[in-house]
Amino acid sequence: MKRTLALIALLTFFSPFLAAQGRFELVGEVMSVTGDPPVVLSVEVEPGAGTLDIRVEGLDFTGIDLEEPVNVWLEGIFTLGASNISVPRATDIAPDEAGSANELTGGIVDIDVTNHEITLRGGWVISVGDAEIKDLYKNPLVLCDSACPDNVLKLEDFVFALLDPLEDSFTATEINIVEELVCPQGAAPTHVHVFEEGLYEDGEDFCLQTNRRGETTLQGRVRITRTEYDGDGEWDATITVGRDAQNQRQGLWITLSEAGYVRLDCGYVLDTLVPERLVGDNGWPF
Repeated sequence: MKRTLALIALLTFFSPFLAAQGRFELVGEVMSVTGDPPVVLSVEVEPGAGTLDIRVEGLDFTGIDLEEPVNVWLEGIFTLGASNISVPRATDIAPDEAGSANELTGGIVDIDVTNHEITLRGGWVISVGDAEIKDLYKNPLVLCDSACPDNVLKLEDFVFALLDPLEDSFTATEINIVEELVCPQGAAPTHVHVFEEGLYEDGEDFCLQTNRRGETTLQGRVRITRTEYDGDGEWDATITVGRDAQNQRQGLWITLSEAGYVRLDCGYVLDTLVPERLVGDNGWPF
């Protein structure tokens, strides 16, 4: 389905969950595999720091030999599982030939000034130590409480942390605020917002690439929010995340409910849908 590219700048809306919906990006060594095809990978991001269990069902493992020690790059989102437990769920995977298991990316949900730590969505605690902290424009920031000036890290800042692989915990050597929607080289982050009062509200963030002939294609990460209202003014909200490749859906696309449960996940190979599954924990139809 091709999406309209007309920009309508009206009221911006996000539900509490959709506004805080977290993304992660990490590199690590696969320590164990559950399921065949793989359902869960246990990944060690930093030697000695323990493993992270990442759900990976529906991904394309071409070029990744899980029978051998392997480093992988994983990107994904946090969903809700049983008892509202946060579940890291990968939407993309690729081999990491450099073996640099020292990166973690995500939104800040807690700042502990006393212990000089930040916690990323998903419960991943990073010791800031003497790390350099910079904003989106490379200006220096500090870790401080509300009594400090404006140049401080804040809750919900989306950061990239470069970690020290020699430590036995997540210890940062560098922390930078980054854009949540990172586009491939040559593509620009684009936002479309459509609002029809009392009926629906749509918001799309995606990457738009223009070639030498002036033609535009969708390329890279996609995030779509949608809210629909019924006749009584009640609303139902979803967020869909995925990736485009030259105007075609590619890889795993996941739709979450407003609360954060997976309602639908679909796998695409150049816009061709592979068997779709209804996987919501509450058995909700999409």
